[in-house]
Order: sequence, then structure tokens, then C-alpha cells
Amino acid sequence: RCDCGAVIRATVCQVTGANGKRSCGCHRHGGKGTRLHTIWAGMRQRCRDQNQEAFHYYGGRGIYVCKRWDSFANFRDDMLGSYKKGLSIERIDNSGPYHPSNCRWATHQEQCNNNRRNVVVEFQGFRKTAAQWGMESGIPQNIIRHRLRVGYPPGVAIFTPVGKIRGFISE
Repeated sequence: RCDCGAVIRATVCQVTGANGKRSCGCHRHGGKGTRLHTIWAGMRQRCRDQNQEAFHYYGGRGIYVCKRWDSFANFRDDMLGSYKKGLSIERIDNSGPYHPSNCRWATHQEQCNNNRRNVVVEFQGFRKTAAQWGMESGIPQNIIRHRLRVGYPPGVAIFTPVGKIRGFISE
């Protein structure tokens, strides 16, 4: 295992000999230490290292990194073109793998809205998270979620000002 996280195949002689391998070649690809390389290594660690704090959210629930992305060079080739500073990698389908067809770059806010714990509410043909509806209406998302949980229709839960609903709900 290289310092960058890559696993390479080498014979004992290749590793222990005078000219033994010291890395996977990452010193040649120029990526080690870059933000892109850090994202790649973190993605792989979350899915593979059972001692990693977030493993149970990723590898522990079956999320894996595709074989192609065992190589940083392949990951870089697939994802660098659309990368912009400040973005992080996001899986489009949160139950799916890290794979070129299931990954994109996203802002922190976009990542928060693509979370498996989100409450998605459909109202007048629009599907948004409670947080997105809250930003639009000014009603805190926890109140929207509570209102929905106790049975209020989406329009009432999203747009009725706090304190204006009478009855069995206590805000």
C-alpha cells in the first residue's frame, strides 16, 4: 500500500531490492497533496477502512469505489474537467457507488440537499427538501418537518407563519 492509499502489485524483490518500489508512482502523476488527490484518498478510505470514523455510513452500508478509480490517474481523468475550487464529490444516488456515472461535484448546500435523511416534500409540482422549502418560505425546516409529521398538508406546513396554526399542534 502506497502512502497515497493506492494498492499496487509488486514482487518481494521489487519492494525490498536496491531499486525497490517506494510508491505506486504517485510522485510522477503530480497529484499527491492536491485537493483532488485528498478527495480521492478520502473517498476510498471511507469505503474501505473499517477503522475510519465514517466507515459505517459508507463501506459499512455497501457503498464502494468502482474498480476504475483504484487508480488516481483514472479518477483525475474522469473528474478533473468538471472540478471547481470549493466543491466536493457527491454521489447522485446516495445508495450507489462512487463511479463516474454516479458522481458529480457539488457545493456544501447541494450536498446537504442530497442526503438520505432529508424529508422531500412535493407541493404544486415541485419536489424540494424541507430545508429548501424553509429557505423559500421563511419557516424553519424543523417546524415544517414537525407539521408534516403530525399530518398537516404540505401547503399549510410550508407557508403558514409560526404561531398561526391553531389546534393540536404546539409550536
